[in-house]
Amino acid sequence: MRFILAFAVSLFVALVCTNQLKKAPAVFYLLSIAAVAVYVYGISQGPAVGFWGFFIPFMQRCTLAMAFFAIVMFVGVFDENSPIRKKLLPVRRQLSICGCLLCLAHVFYYAKTYLVQLGSSPQLHFSGTSGNLILSLTISVILVLLLAILGITSCTFVKAKMKASSWKNIQRLSYAFFTLIIVHLGIILVPPAFSGNTPAIESVVVWGLVFALYAVLKIKREIKLRRATDAA
Repeated sequence: MRFILAFAVSLFVALVCTNQLKKAPAVFYLLSIAAVAVYVYGISQGPAVGFWGFFIPFMQRCTLAMAFFAIVMFVGVFDENSPIRKKLLPVRRQLSICGCLLCLAHVFYYAKTYLVQLGSSPQLHFSGTSGNLILSLTISVILVLLLAILGITSCTFVKAKMKASSWKNIQRLSYAFFTLIIVHLGIILVPPAFSGNTPAIESVVVWGLVFALYAVLKIKREIKLRRATDAA
């Protein structure tokens, strides 16, 4: 249900609110920040029940943010003449920034969690749970750094001060970002999925299908572009 709602919201914003995203992107950035603020308020209210029982995991597990990132990813695999690409490419930057801002809920919660675990185990070793914790923490730190770099350079006023070639090179870090997301999800979700955890199984299946479809379409596009180049 969370995945369906996340994709529904992100697709509505991308496809229905396209003109609004172009004209007043700040409104959507503020809404994203507001959602994170509501999440922070929610986790301070004690046990997550009712609305909070749905909303908190929705934000905390980066479900909505990942749905926005998925759209940003898939825009790049459509042909130049595709109506979907023509419609969404002009708001790809805005969608990416919304995704970055929504990620703050995930970063806020798990940064706090990691600090608590590290505080309770000052002498960690690369074995068993401790090794997994350090590996996961290392990847998480890299992801946060990439998220900050990509998010900041996506802002118009920052992009305007950069050389086009430099900006493009930095934006290519998005491939490393999405690759590390796959690794991060694998480390976090696969073990509990094998243990029979239903939410983890659902997450592995959904995001596995999303990334697999993206990989197939991306490879197909690259082959088509290479053939066109060779023919020319």
